[in-house]
This record gives sequence, C-alpha cells and structure tokens, in this order.
Amino acid sequence: ELSPLKDLSNGVKSKELLNNNKDECSPPDNKIDKDSVMGDDVLSDLESEGTQPEEDEDKNLSSEELARKLEKLVRQSEQQLQQLSAGSHALRATCYGQDRYWRRYWSLGKCGGILVEAMESAQPEIME
Repeated sequence: ELSPLKDLSNGVKSKELLNNNKDECSPPDNKIDKDSVMGDDVLSDLESEGTQPEEDEDKNLSSEELARKLEKLVRQSEQQLQQLSAGSHALRATCYGQDRYWRRYWSLGKCGGILVEAMESAQPEIME
C-alpha cells in the first residue's frame, strides 16, 4: 500500500516541512535579530532626529508661549475631528441602537432625521 503520506514522510524530513524552506530564502551568514527585521532601531533614530529641533525649540519657550501652542494644537485637533465626523455622517449610516422591541434607530447623513427600522420591515420571518 502506497499512500501519499508515507511517500512524503520518506522523502522529506519533518524539520524541512516545518521550516518551509526558510534556510533557502535567507542569507546563510546574516544573523538577523527578530526585533530588528524591519529596521526598527534605524527608523526610530531617524524619527528622533527629525523631531529633535522641535523639542529643542519647545524647551526654550516660556509657559505662556507653550500654552498658546497647546491651544493651537487643540483647536486643530478639534477641527480635524469635526471634519472627520462630518465626512463620516455624509457617507455612512449611523446606528444609534435598539429598544426592547428590537427596533433599530438610524441616522442617514443625506436624509436627515432619525429613521426607525421595525421588526416588520427588517426580518418578517421572525414574526411568523
């Protein structure tokens, strides 16, 4: 009796099956640490160099200037959040939830108002 499993187990070692040919794909002499596969240490160095001048400028600012800068950032953040919310409501329907009779309450951006989806219109097979 020849089975595919017996033929496979005779010709291929179990280690080769588990490794999935990783040794063939990676360079033999290059030992790579798992944490630095994507070059995280290099990216973080570049990131800190790019933000370093701003941090140095912030150290030299007075408390009033820092407060103004913080207020400006908060206003920008709130404005972006409002724009995101307006865009989301214009494109998508928002479900506000259900009541105890399984009616769903929706807000459609283009229609305006609140729409109620009752069981009779949603799932008539449950009502029978």
